Amino acid sequence: MDARIRTMIEQQLEAQNQRMAEMKTKLDELTKKRNSEVNAKISSNVDRNSFKLLPKPEFPSFDGSNPRNWVKKCSRYFALCNIPDSQRVDVASIHLTGKAETWFAHYSAVRKNMDWCDFILDVCTCFKEERGSRLIENLPQTGSNTLCLGNHIPIDAPQVLDKSPKSNPDISSHGWVGEGQGQSPNAIGER
Repeated sequence: MDARIRTMIEQQLEAQNQRMAEMKTKLDELTKKRNSEVNAKISSNVDRNSFKLLPKPEFPSFDGSNPRNWVKKCSRYFALCNIPDSQRVDVASIHLTGKAETWFAHYSAVRKNMDWCDFILDVCTCFKEERGSRLIENLPQTGSNTLCLGNHIPIDAPQVLDKSPKSNPDISSHGWVGEGQGQSPNAIGER
């Protein structure tokens, strides 16, 4: 009886091993078939030209002219390259040239922990465009109270500005335009 049980167990093990080998062969065949289908699908759907790398955009340099345009270009660069806010002033300062570079050397000596919003406000104030300032300077002024814009911030002296217009020496108003001409503040929008 003992030999008979042993023979039965051996036969069952052999049959089980046979089935396992068949299953492994089928699994290998299915895996190969699936891989070939996936590879065929990838090669038919993918145009090799679609993997062209885009050129890295070049950061705009700034020499002090046209600050608003420079700020717009910087914003586009920061968005395309995912530059975090905490690194924007550092990245921009590397690309300053000429009088802008000189101004930044003094500015950074006075200002610590600069954030991008304050920096661009100060850049645009310091390097304001002549076109707009000439328009205001040529306005006829009457009466004792006038709109004062002040002079440009000297490039060789650091200027630290705060967000509030009251603390900005370049933009301070001692009245409103039109005062002294018989107009009231409400009359401005009524023309």
